[in-house]
Amino acid sequence: MSLNPEFRRNLWTELRPHRLLVMLIVVGLVAALLISIDKSYEMLRYVALVGFYGVVYIWGSRRAAAAVSDEVNARTWEMQRMTALGAWQMTWGKLFGSTAFVWYGGLLVLAVLLFASVAGGGRSLDAALADAGLKLAGGVLVHAVAIAVSLVLLAKRPRSQTLPVTFSQMIGLAAVLAMENLPQAGLVLLPNLNLSGTAVWYGYAGTTQSFALASVVVFALWAVFGAYRLMRAELQFEGLPWGWPLFTLFSVAYICGFLPPEMAARLDFWLLIGFTLSALATYIAIFAENNGVLRYRALLATAEGERSGRAHHRLPRWLPVYLLLVVCTLGLLASGGLSSFSFGTVGAVALPYFYAETGGLSRFWIGALTLFALRDIFFVLAVNGFSRSRKPDLTAFVYLLLLYGPVVWLLLRLAPEVSSLLIAVPGQASALSLASAAVQAVVLGVLLIRAWRRPVAPPPVERRAAEFQVG
Repeated sequence: MSLNPEFRRNLWTELRPHRLLVMLIVVGLVAALLISIDKSYEMLRYVALVGFYGVVYIWGSRRAAAAVSDEVNARTWEMQRMTALGAWQMTWGKLFGSTAFVWYGGLLVLAVLLFASVAGGGRSLDAALADAGLKLAGGVLVHAVAIAVSLVLLAKRPRSQTLPVTFSQMIGLAAVLAMENLPQAGLVLLPNLNLSGTAVWYGYAGTTQSFALASVVVFALWAVFGAYRLMRAELQFEGLPWGWPLFTLFSVAYICGFLPPEMAARLDFWLLIGFTLSALATYIAIFAENNGVLRYRALLATAEGERSGRAHHRLPRWLPVYLLLVVCTLGLLASGGLSSFSFGTVGAVALPYFYAETGGLSRFWIGALTLFALRDIFFVLAVNGFSRSRKPDLTAFVYLLLLYGPVVWLLLRLAPEVSSLLIAVPGQASALSLASAAVQAVVLGVLLIRAWRRPVAPPPVERRAAEFQVG
């Protein structure tokens, strides 16, 4: 069985004999020095722990983020796209090939960490192995997210000659830190973490360590799957945009598992968490999408042409998650349990923003937030359609940041009744706020259709060529 050509190419580049030898010597010398200084192995364990995070997480995320960026910057990416490699071969070839030397060094350091943890008498072999698996899964999560972000940036800037590496690296590291804040689970980076506790999920109790390991492994697999789906799109394979909404639904089910049994049995709590996560997923998707005018014109042309049956393969990723938001909104509005919500927390998540002045969940606030989200989507697309900025999504993000930041805070102090006409303000949403959101969404929607359908003058070179042919 032959190796993946992309993976083999990266192995030849990364695993050169002298590099392997130098890494082995460095790790061995540092370990021997620390053992000679501290016979309790405590210093060795601490340095090995920091070294693993530095090698696999920081350096490794950098190498993973550069796996695609280096190809684009070296002008070799287009040649790779024209090869016979499939999306999955390209994905895991870059994910594990570009970081092969990082994993070699990381495994050496991890072996030292295991030795120090067990020999020092602090942990059993089983606990040390489970902790090592947790750290390995976290490394895969960081690398996969970094590659996925670099593919998102490439899709948003298809004609760019350079791609940023640091941004992709930071998002990958942020994904691991976000796992730390999940209730009772996730990859916690502190060495004094007590993993001997108990985690309860859907009524089933288990050790925190085993549950954390399972959680990080599952989320790492989701990250690899996301990178694969983005690679498919980059290689021009058609496919339905079902990956992102499916991950959103999985996240809802994952978080609902931490609810107390009496809450987990209620549909309205599921809808409430689904409402929150689908709103967040919608905003992430709209800014991660390629929102160029030509993309949506091609979608409209496909929907109106002979290949209308293939139009759903070109749908943007934000659309299905926004439809999920609408479904959760309608479910909450129809739910008879809205009035039974009270101030407090669901698990470890505070929910004050879901309440109106009456202490119950405001139907006007829920509807207004959903419509204001649609308005924001149309605004981002309109900026892409009318703005001549080189980075229209960034321009739209800055405008929305100003709206939801200084503008609203100023209005809340000077004219609170006006602020609810611009955003869904908790406790102040009304029928007027709902109508204002609907009007703004309709106006921006009409402008969008005009932007997508208006003719575009050809570039100057093409225009001169056409004039020459006519002459």
